[in-house]
Amino acid sequence: MKQLQPMRRYKPATLWLLCMTILLQLGAGARATDEQKFVQVSLVSLIATPDKYDGMLVMVKGIAHLDNKTSMYAIFLTREDKRAGNGLNGIYLVLASSLANVDRFNDNYILVRGLFEAKNKGHLDSFSGSLTNVDLIRPIPLDIK
Repeated sequence: MKQLQPMRRYKPATLWLLCMTILLQLGAGARATDEQKFVQVSLVSLIATPDKYDGMLVMVKGIAHLDNKTSMYAIFLTREDKRAGNGLNGIYLVLASSLANVDRFNDNYILVRGLFEAKNKGHLDSFSGSLTNVDLIRPIPLDIK
């Protein structure tokens, strides 16, 4: 019968590094899985074929209309649509309570993430649909030359 080898003693720094590596890998896997639940779709597709995406978790890009004073949140195809208030070329946003100070992204090109509802036309039923429970708003830099 084999005799068991005594356990090697690891330095605390080595154990800490090993634990942190494992935790970081687990966290990265969870984030990737979370992102994979969402379908990335163009704003044009959402507007043109809303029933196709109804009830789906989507990520979409557009021009931000984010006004905390009036609690009016939407994304539009173009800045001209935003300025004209052309809701047919926009999607109404219902923000999750966890989002704050979003008006700093107003009039920027942004990525938003939420649940698409084709039949919910937003404020005054004037939009092409709504994204509810929006939990992510991220500015997208435009590299126009």
